[in-house]
Amino acid sequence: MQSKDLQVPASTPFNRARAMFGEHFLGPKEVSWYFGVTYSQRERRKLGKIPWSEAVLLGCVGDHVLFAGYPLSIDGIEHRADEFYEKIKLDKSGRRNLFCSNNPTGDFRSKEKVGLRWYLIRKWWHESLDKTYIEQEKLFGANKERPRACEVVYLTILLYLKTNEVLFAHDFVRCRDPYIPGMEGSHIGVGLFDRSSYGLRVVRLSDDPRRRLGEASIGTVSSRLPGR
Repeated sequence: MQSKDLQVPASTPFNRARAMFGEHFLGPKEVSWYFGVTYSQRERRKLGKIPWSEAVLLGCVGDHVLFAGYPLSIDGIEHRADEFYEKIKLDKSGRRNLFCSNNPTGDFRSKEKVGLRWYLIRKWWHESLDKTYIEQEKLFGANKERPRACEVVYLTILLYLKTNEVLFAHDFVRCRDPYIPGMEGSHIGVGLFDRSSYGLRVVRLSDDPRRRLGEASIGTVSSRLPGR
């Protein structure tokens, strides 16, 4: 007999979630098409159900994007997303500039990879503006977390390729990746998506909101934890 304390994780069928989110649903089909990757049968089975209840998803429709992850790093995305460069009319010689503004280097570019799971990420969070990293952390609560730079880059490019919707055109998202691992003071930021010249920028951001990059606002976005 099943214990009363044993709870089955809430989930929503794939097709129901697609119908709810419309263009803001980016499944394995879209990921495979735009990034040129192939999910195995085992990987597809793992993504067969969405790990949130229908009630949670309904509360996120409109200001969140629901998308399937695939193990790609920022470098991996850059090397695969040929259609992205063509869409924003970026010459091949400018490709390395797409993700190298302010020259941030480190493991976050090559070793940090998007997870093989579903993501539910908010498109923007006005309440997070003009706050320090620690002040922003207090906004998340128990069911949300700050995304990594690879996850924000993946979402931004994938959504644009499918819908032409531009996220973070005038803003930076302060991500979870520290600029220097183990040291406080600055984190990696993603934003200022300019289709006509520089593309999507990945930069070093100070944790002090007074130290801006030009006129760009610095905020963050939230990623809903699976099953919460």
